[in-house]
Amino acid sequence: MAETENDILDEDPYQLPAGEGDFDPESPVAAMVRLRDQLRLVHPQAAVIITAHAALEREVDQLLRSLVPHPSKLPRLSLDHQLGVIRSMLNDEWLGFVLDAVSAYGGLRNSIAHKDKPVDISKAISRLGQRTEKIGYPLEPGTNFGALAMGMAAALHVGAEGYRISVSRSFGVSP
Repeated sequence: MAETENDILDEDPYQLPAGEGDFDPESPVAAMVRLRDQLRLVHPQAAVIITAHAALEREVDQLLRSLVPHPSKLPRLSLDHQLGVIRSMLNDEWLGFVLDAVSAYGGLRNSIAHKDKPVDISKAISRLGQRTEKIGYPLEPGTNFGALAMGMAAALHVGAEGYRISVSRSFGVSP
């Protein structure tokens, strides 16, 4: 009988070719066991979260640079510093919630990247959920963190649009 996609997905991708057992700690199989054990500790969406966070960082940088008259004069700023500058410039409650959510996403990324314990990663996810709930993106079982980050990226730009329009009207330029 042919395997279905579900059968393949349900299989352990980290099965050992030699089976389980005790191995010399210096053996290649012992190295495989150590690596496998680490892979099993990683959040299943770790690659998505880390990649999406990098993309969110670029979006925050792009947004900040679009808001200042001389973006080339901006020094390299950490994500939290950029969020603080945007927050101080726009002072909008809803956008503040979006910035809080982006910061919490960064906290989740850091928790995963620094191999925090699963309980700490769960706390970071909970904090993120509290923040995204305020902007209309509740975390539910099965939430794809990449899709969540896409929504947050759009929310950043939507939240700043009013500022762009008011500034462009003040200077007689189209947004």
